[in-house]
Amino acid sequence: MTIMKQLLYACLFLLVPALASSQYVTRKIMPYVYGTTAGKEGQVEAGPEFSWMNTIKGTAFSIRPAVRMPMTETRENNLKVDRFSPVWKAVLAAQYGHRNTWECTTIRGLSVGVQAEYGMTDYKYYPTGSVNSLTKESLSSYSVEVKIIGFFTKKEVGSRQYSPQFRLRYSRNANASDPIGIVNPVDAMGLTTTSMLVMNKPFTTSIISPALALHIYPGRGNFTYSPSIYYDLVGSGSTNLNPSYGRVRLEYGVNFYPLIKEQYINFGISPFVSLRTNGTDNFKNVEYGGQITIRFGTAFLQGF
Repeated sequence: MTIMKQLLYACLFLLVPALASSQYVTRKIMPYVYGTTAGKEGQVEAGPEFSWMNTIKGTAFSIRPAVRMPMTETRENNLKVDRFSPVWKAVLAAQYGHRNTWECTTIRGLSVGVQAEYGMTDYKYYPTGSVNSLTKESLSSYSVEVKIIGFFTKKEVGSRQYSPQFRLRYSRNANASDPIGIVNPVDAMGLTTTSMLVMNKPFTTSIISPALALHIYPGRGNFTYSPSIYYDLVGSGSTNLNPSYGRVRLEYGVNFYPLIKEQYINFGISPFVSLRTNGTDNFKNVEYGGQITIRFGTAFLQGF
């Protein structure tokens, strides 16, 4: 945890905008903050984003080191919060894209991104139910994902802009076992009390999560719209060959860009419905809810 906090402080230190440009190449260092909440659950990701853009070639490359911090430790929050992990993680994301911007009636673009995450947490448990049997164990959590992002619009003022997006994500998360009530010996007053202790070892869960989305900008105004679908297959251990259960989540996001010309600040709300497709979990077959997101430094029309 100490290492993760040091990474956070380093990332926050770099949250200072900077810009350098030549005739055709622009280099930027922009702050990136992504906060998500769904009721009492939530997480915050923060760090600097370094980007290079060549306006002649229509190419762009960005790399972003960051730290993701959960606001709660409930391990099944992946139902409500995308990419949720109950532990702190260091994140490294990179993306390369190209657009045909010259002498074309239609502008098309394609970007490919990769992202890797890693975190380690210490866990305590008492296998015999006695405080004298304290045992400590460290487990790692990690995730990898690949993103493909398209873009197309007519080269006319006020044209609609569309961005179909696909993401494939695999994550392995460490989790603490639930505490169990232990009956203590009768005290000097003749009273019997109970203590809540974690007796079982920590365990890991794995999630495979493909997702599809279509982001739409009407061409005018400060709002974009994004229907999306996620399919989470959750298994135990470090593999996901036999998932314990699966859930489909349907979302409809509405994002507000207060500075539409700058396009790097947005506030979003995403009502969703989650349907369990197989297996059992701690939720109902059908769950409803919503997410609220705040982003600084994000690319326009990019959700994943």
